[in-house]
Amino acid sequence: MKTSLFILLGAISLSACAQDGASAAPSVAAKPGAASSKADLALATIVPGSPAAHVRDALRKINPGVQIDQIDPAPLAGFQQAIVGGQVVYVSDDGKYLMQGTLYDIAAKKDLGEAAMAKMRVKLMRSMPVGDRIVFAPANPKYTVTVFTDVECAYCRKMHSEIADYNRQGIAVQYVAFPRMGLGSDDFKEMVAVWCAPDQKKALTDAKNDRPVPYRNCNNPVTMQYNLGQRMGLTGTPMILAADGTQLGGYVPPDKLRAELDGREVDAREGELLVHAAARNGVFIPTLCHDDKLDPYGGCRVHRADRRAAVWLLSYHHADATEGDGVPHRAWTGEIRRTCAHHGHVSAARLPDGCDGDDHSHHPHHLPRDHAPRL
Repeated sequence: MKTSLFILLGAISLSACAQDGASAAPSVAAKPGAASSKADLALATIVPGSPAAHVRDALRKINPGVQIDQIDPAPLAGFQQAIVGGQVVYVSDDGKYLMQGTLYDIAAKKDLGEAAMAKMRVKLMRSMPVGDRIVFAPANPKYTVTVFTDVECAYCRKMHSEIADYNRQGIAVQYVAFPRMGLGSDDFKEMVAVWCAPDQKKALTDAKNDRPVPYRNCNNPVTMQYNLGQRMGLTGTPMILAADGTQLGGYVPPDKLRAELDGREVDAREGELLVHAAARNGVFIPTLCHDDKLDPYGGCRVHRADRRAAVWLLSYHHADATEGDGVPHRAWTGEIRRTCAHHGHVSAARLPDGCDGDDHSHHPHHLPRDHAPRL
């Protein structure tokens, strides 16, 4: 409970500090946030004495100023699911207990909290007019992503330096502002200058390349977008959001972002290697050690380990002396060595004895995944 209390209190700490800084800074015209009033209206309709009312009162008892965006019945019996300050928490129907963490549906293989946040992000994104965003788009984009950006952060700058590559991948990038140093900071003022510039795209590019942008003040959305970013669970910049509210990560290279957005499935024939099935469907999969001239049994065989990171690990399969043609391990490890030597580093779940030139007879097939044999 102490941890939850700390995080709930901290949920508005950045906003509070930023507001303190803003009070000492010159006033900057800002557009109001329409989404806040909708959230307040939803809470106002809660029936007194209901589980949602108990949860609302419990959260406000912990922190009277906390932003509560939504309270709904949780997938977990006896609990309500609340979105508070950009995170999902679970509170018992009587308001006595609070749980924080990932609620994972094992059968569906789904993070239920992230699914709830994605829906909330879609609602909040609708409150940010496209006209308030700085858009870099190809002629006929296949995908559009919303990116919370800052003019100072290194990965925001790296992403923007590749904006033409994102566009070539058919991805439109709609930037919204998140001055990570807080409202009223120099960073904030620079972003206001960008959003108030006659040519916003040029001003944003200049700011991210340390070229001066003349300060201007206008009726701008920077404060509203900053506050919405916090409510969407932003923990760092850049934050890339798909149209369905899914958080795609921080900096993601253009080709990998396109692959993530495509997210299409590939059907493989029975017994077909995944690399071959993917290639047949026009998808290239980088592999650490694969050669079509080698039989996948007793050679190199790839297994997909992580969909999002596109990490591919090698798993070497071999025949024991009593199986198949009875070829001892060391009789063919040289072939694996010759095939893989040029890669220099192999991440493997299992290796046959002697694959890295050492004797692993004392732990023959239980090497850690991060083992890096010297081939």
